[in-house]
Amino acid sequence: MLVGHAAGRGVRTARRVRSLLTGIAALAVLAACDSAEERKQSHYESGVALVEAGEPDKALLEFTNALRIDDEFVPAHEALGRLHADEGRLGKALGHLEIVADARPEDLETRLELARILLELRTIERARTASDAALALAPENPEALALRAAAGMLLGETEAALEGSRRALEADPSLKLARLTLAAERLRADEPEAALAIIDAAPQLQTPGGDVELELVRVRVLERMEDREGLGEALRGLVERQPEEAGLRLALARWHMQGDPPDLDGAEAELRALAALSPEDPGPKLQVVGFLRG
Repeated sequence: MLVGHAAGRGVRTARRVRSLLTGIAALAVLAACDSAEERKQSHYESGVALVEAGEPDKALLEFTNALRIDDEFVPAHEALGRLHADEGRLGKALGHLEIVADARPEDLETRLELARILLELRTIERARTASDAALALAPENPEALALRAAAGMLLGETEAALEGSRRALEADPSLKLARLTLAAERLRADEPEAALAIIDAAPQLQTPGGDVELELVRVRVLERMEDREGLGEALRGLVERQPEEAGLRLALARWHMQGDPPDLDGAEAELRALAALSPEDPGPKLQVVGFLRG
């Protein structure tokens, strides 16, 4: 009997030990999960703080560390997508934002961002698909209309693109993409004066700060019109606002040289100002020397 009792007690003890070990193992798994969750969140929050502090490279590492713990962590994918886009790494941004869009199909801003990036990358068919998805969520959203119109124009859907651009500008006259789409169509129709009128109506150009992108397009339109005086005025205004932009100074120097007669003093002044921008670079100085010898 004692043997049997001892044996039974041994079995019960073994069961209790196994049960205890199982419980400890379960707790360890839960603790590991909690720890991983906390570490993931900690990396993500650290990345957000670093972005706000103006340290994007360090933030990128933090978001990447969060994804190493959980590669389906949507907030980290979104943060990386936005960060890559802001830094101009559009190809890298694309994959992360597509994951966000799949996880959050009702996220309008991500759909818009995808359409912007795809359009800039000249992946036009995909840009149309992304802008269609945005319009499905918000049929009257001005930016979605503008993005869809721009993609459509590049795909030859001219009438629909014009209508979409007009609707976008009626809702938001500051939308550059819609305005540029309309202007491009007028240029294609060999009506540069009409294109110039569309650009000049931009509210951004009515303010003291202006808008460099629109003004550069305006310069190209004035060149097409062969409006020499208007072109010179536009270039001088751009140089005045962006005196350290070498390309603008070169363009203004060329404008001086193309006069009848050429304005040699004006061209020399621009080339000397260009050389002064980078005193350690011999290239601009050689341009001045060559000009003076020429």
